[in-house]
Amino acid sequence: MNPYTGLREQVIKLDKPPLLTGPDGRPFATWGVLMELGLADGTITVVSIGDGTTSLYTSSGGGVLAAGQRPGPATASRNLVISVERQLDDFAPVVDVPLPKPGIVAFVALTHEGPRLVESTPREMNATEHPLHGLWISANAVLNEVRLVNEAPPGPGQPGTPPA
Repeated sequence: MNPYTGLREQVIKLDKPPLLTGPDGRPFATWGVLMELGLADGTITVVSIGDGTTSLYTSSGGGVLAAGQRPGPATASRNLVISVERQLDDFAPVVDVPLPKPGIVAFVALTHEGPRLVESTPREMNATEHPLHGLWISANAVLNEVRLVNEAPPGPGQPGTPPA
């Protein structure tokens, strides 16, 4: 099995305890989000969990693990989970989570009742009036934070730093 497929399936099949609560104190149904970009030659999956855990996997074998150990990606991931929770009614329940076709972006809400899915294209979501525009902006904030972590030299105690 391709490591990407195994990591993706592992995240989809997790069931986390409630990680975030709304202003009314009730726990969110959503504990995590996958944002998946379908490319001509594979898929990029961004994993955002309500506790700030953040990773990026590519079907070609690359990725960035444990980016959420830094504040920027952790905050961006929590914000994406909150955005998805607010729009959960726009997501359809699914049993199996297919990989997105090239040119499609899939948002997978990871909930205690099982995964939920919504798809669109970047072009459509760039329009401010599109119902998924806010999710697209939040997901791009996670991508940007992961990119910044990946490009930054590791500091003491950060992922990628050799022990002293």
